[in-house]
Amino acid sequence: MARIAHRIAYRIAATLALAATGQMAQAATAKPCMTPTELKGMVAYMLPTGSGSLVDQCRPALAPGASLLTRGPQLGGEFQAGQSAAFPMARQAFAKFSDKGDSSTAKMILGLPEVSLKPIIEMAVSEQLTSSIKVKDCPDIDRVFRTLEPLPARNFIDFFTEVITIGVRDNKDMTICPN
Repeated sequence: MARIAHRIAYRIAATLALAATGQMAQAATAKPCMTPTELKGMVAYMLPTGSGSLVDQCRPALAPGASLLTRGPQLGGEFQAGQSAAFPMARQAFAKFSDKGDSSTAKMILGLPEVSLKPIIEMAVSEQLTSSIKVKDCPDIDRVFRTLEPLPARNFIDFFTEVITIGVRDNKDMTICPN
């Protein structure tokens, strides 16, 4: 069960991380590392959209009283309360890891007004999550969520940040700076 929980948590966290940066192509040059603060900002910014998409995706596969369906929307609201404050760090993270080596994409992300960039990121998160999470996995996701659901929103953010940090240790496209 612990192995399944780790796999599901990693899959969710990795999906959220990759959603904002898209399916990254192999970079010709080394990419800068993402600071732990930037990663946490990215996670905090993406979780409201990601959790909403997950609830919508899993609704048909879960019983009406499933934890994900009953607590998920409330937790999504708690995530949303901190979403705007997380945006500046999230923007930095998105810029670093969307750069294909010529810095034009990073410059575009840093130069776009928030009102233009936010919907693009949120759409990418939603689309990536719904294409990555299979409905057949929803009961497993709900069991993991049930274990974590007593946690406040900030602990969910910390949890997913740590899972991503562990999950990308050997990833050349997304590296986390050492503390």
